Amino acid sequence: MSDSQYNWDEVWTDAAKIAHECSSKSELAKAMGIPRKTFVEAMKRYGLTITDLRLGSPTNLSEQSTLEKLRLQRQSLKKDLDTLQQELGRREWWREILLEVASTITPDYIAPPPLMPKPERSQTAKLMLSDVHLGQLTLSEQVGLFGEYNKDIAMARFRHTFTTFASIAKHQPFAIEEAIVVLLGDLVEHSHLRPGHEGFVDLNVVKQSLMISTSGVAGIRMLAGVFPKVRVVCVTGNHGRTASDPRLCDPTDNFDYLAYKVMEMALVDQPNVEFIIPESWYANYKVYSYNFFAMHGENIRSYVGFPWYGATRAARQYVAMFRLAQKRKIRDTNPQTREEFDACMIVPDYALLGHFHSDTTWESPDIEHFVNGSMPGVSSYGARRVMVINKPRQRMMFVHPKYGVTMRLPIDLDEVG
Repeated sequence: MSDSQYNWDEVWTDAAKIAHECSSKSELAKAMGIPRKTFVEAMKRYGLTITDLRLGSPTNLSEQSTLEKLRLQRQSLKKDLDTLQQELGRREWWREILLEVASTITPDYIAPPPLMPKPERSQTAKLMLSDVHLGQLTLSEQVGLFGEYNKDIAMARFRHTFTTFASIAKHQPFAIEEAIVVLLGDLVEHSHLRPGHEGFVDLNVVKQSLMISTSGVAGIRMLAGVFPKVRVVCVTGNHGRTASDPRLCDPTDNFDYLAYKVMEMALVDQPNVEFIIPESWYANYKVYSYNFFAMHGENIRSYVGFPWYGATRAARQYVAMFRLAQKRKIRDTNPQTREEFDACMIVPDYALLGHFHSDTTWESPDIEHFVNGSMPGVSSYGARRVMVINKPRQRMMFVHPKYGVTMRLPIDLDEVG
């Protein structure tokens, strides 16, 4: 039985009647028919001893337990208030630090190159980048040599992802007119995602955000020197939220969001770079006439492994919402040309997810789903508690003006770092 199934006022009344016949708490708990641990913890919580039960009358014990409960409730509420006040102060301090640092990042800007030849065959290169978990500490002794991870390995794999994406894209037999980087969240690991999580990080969250922002600026700036146009689409993850309870945070109350804003501020004068940072948990954007829908995916529940059903169902719910908005947009704008009609279309053709650390794809009748991998591949928590063990990798693809997504390529990272 759970603690809540006992009426402790009645328990103490009955215990007082027989306490003089018992020599210990264990014997008294046995006589009452209550598990020893539950009984002893309840005595501690109500501030009672075996002597109190032997000497006190049932009425006095009932009154004493009621007063003790009120006192403990008052202590708990005061502790919660102090914790919330401290957390509010820390959040404001972190925001001020990150915004101050963002104002100091002033890279030298370079002129974008001219459009590559063969524009009639041009495509768009797209990189899905997520679940870096910078700051995660995974010791090789815990998961084997395959799964070792720390801030140095994270940064090596982060840089390798950008350079490999650029190298593969620019060596295709067709021109690349635009590169799109979709940042799907969990760039940082944080430290208070769950109780005791501080022991699984090697870098505090402020330093995590600063390091990932600086490296992100360098990677995007490198792409700006290779491709005529670079678009960066950003959604936040669950590891970056500023409170352990997701119900207390909106999508912008997140260190991923701050990292994105730092990158955007640092590259504001780079003429061929555009950032899309919605104040929402999802992002909609177009590539040619194709609609893409991106979100991290932490709100999708898993069942028996990967959430095939949950992810498909979530996409269908969003499609229904977007379809209603699309009808309203068409009704309000009354498009007269094909271009005007295409501008009203927001129902997605492709859905992009992170969070699940599994590089995979599947198709519905009208939507193709892509899920990105992760950079760690495995963590101590994942290996022990939820059995999430995957090869570290990220995903890239190409989008054709007529045929939509064409090539789909993994970027393997297990040998990097």
